[in-house]
Amino acid sequence: MSPDKIIVLIGGIGLIGFIVWYFLMRPEEKEEARTEEGAQEIKILVERGYAPETIIAKKGILLKLMFERKEEDSCSERLLIPEFKINQFLTPNAVTEISFVPDKAGEFEFRCGMGMLHGKLIVKS
Repeated sequence: MSPDKIIVLIGGIGLIGFIVWYFLMRPEEKEEARTEEGAQEIKILVERGYAPETIIAKKGILLKLMFERKEEDSCSERLLIPEFKINQFLTPNAVTEISFVPDKAGEFEFRCGMGMLHGKLIVKS
């Protein structure tokens, strides 16, 4: 095998390894909602994804999700949390508050309107 083919092979294997790590093995950013004055609150940055990606909240307590959208990309303009019937427009370069009481425990996905950006809401009993 020629040296140029060996270099391409090694580069390809390295790239495959990076892709597998990035999409399947990268640690999740988790954050627990703070409880103040009888309500839970957490701020989520919307910029080419959600940060934190995973939110932990308690069942039966008002949850205020503060989505700070720092972009104008059409993909991130809508937020969907189907299990809680939430379909909310997120204003570009502003903070949009979404408040609801999570009435069931479990893991629930939230995503953009196009389904390209994903996050997880973990509700504990």
